[in-house]
Amino acid sequence: MNIKGLASVISTNTRTVVNRVGHLLFNRYTAFLLGVFVYSLIINLQGGPRGVAFVKTDGIVAFNKQYFELTLLLYLYCYFNMILRPSRWQALLAAVPLLLAYLGQDIYFLMYSNVFRICQLSEIPELLTVLSYKVILLLIITVILPLSYFFWSIHYRKFVVIIVGILPLLLLIGAVEFCPERYAATYSAVGEEIVFWSDAVSAENNGRFMMLLFREAERKNSLAKTEAFRDRPKYEQQAQQMAQWIHTHSGNRNVHLVVLESFLDPTLFRGAKLTKDPFHKSFKKIFGNKMGFSMSPVVGGGTSQAEFEVLCGVPAFQELAGAEFNSFTGSQAYCLPGILQLSGYRTMASNAYKPSFFNTPKGYKGMGFAQMYFPKEYAKDKNSYLSIGDTTGEDGYMFDSTLFSQNLEFITPLIKDNTGLPLFN
Repeated sequence: MNIKGLASVISTNTRTVVNRVGHLLFNRYTAFLLGVFVYSLIINLQGGPRGVAFVKTDGIVAFNKQYFELTLLLYLYCYFNMILRPSRWQALLAAVPLLLAYLGQDIYFLMYSNVFRICQLSEIPELLTVLSYKVILLLIITVILPLSYFFWSIHYRKFVVIIVGILPLLLLIGAVEFCPERYAATYSAVGEEIVFWSDAVSAENNGRFMMLLFREAERKNSLAKTEAFRDRPKYEQQAQQMAQWIHTHSGNRNVHLVVLESFLDPTLFRGAKLTKDPFHKSFKKIFGNKMGFSMSPVVGGGTSQAEFEVLCGVPAFQELAGAEFNSFTGSQAYCLPGILQLSGYRTMASNAYKPSFFNTPKGYKGMGFAQMYFPKEYAKDKNSYLSIGDTTGEDGYMFDSTLFSQNLEFITPLIKDNTGLPLFN
């Protein structure tokens, strides 16, 4: 072979290698992963929870270790490609269910500042009854039609591929449904950090789908643990009886409950020498020698645990979840606010931080708060009288004095209105 022929062979082989490498690196699957990164960045910039990729405050793009989430996404995308009929739109069509599933969860978060859970699918029929015709039409165009086309495009004659390919997903869901305790324990050990104080942070650490499965396993565990204690009719009867007693004996007095974080009575330290009385004169005039104290169930990062014990009157043992607030679905639990509401009180809660922390909106609703207020900066598009104000030196945290003064201004006309309902604030 002459030099010219050898060069031709080398050139041909080089082109073949380049083409194979190019096909390996630049195909529908790498394009899908790139799409996941881009989608994550867009949602994060819109105020949604962090996904696989996100933008730091200094403008630098960073990445989360959502390895299990990425594996599940890639598996589902490969499976959808396998069962769809070949077409020019196949690669895009295979991503449609995943995009809609992500988009639905993120829109929910942007609207309600809360992470979606599987059990909330049961609320969809109720939601459809209150939506306007325009919104329903929009859902048909953006959700129903694309999904219908996806299912129409499945190659149903690939029966074996469809059944065998879906087995890993069925096994995963089966582990959640039938072995929830083992699944939750296993994932807690091998997954990224799951924090009990925020569903949003846990979803950012682990991914949307993985946290959907984990929270569902927790819910199944809770149902199993509380099965022996469920007698709803009797429980509601007891709540009604207690509410009737309060209505008869309360005298319609307003009730104000203040829960302070990292607050203690310095006089409990017997060896401490105080330069002056730590109690304000006005405070002592109201409470005098009627002071008491209770033991907080947790120290450090567990604000909602103490709040739960105060509002519901039962210990926070963390048996049903990392924080009792996370077990609430919004269903009425008849805690103190709920019983007061039954007895004729107007119940309202004012919280100085983000509603996405501690599953607070559902927790407050289940406890019986008819109205919930969060700072406008943290709960956009929601009616609220609260604003964080000047947070200089507090890293964005609202000062107590700002919260108290705004609350006092808000409730003053309610208190002066003697014809209105008594207030639990």
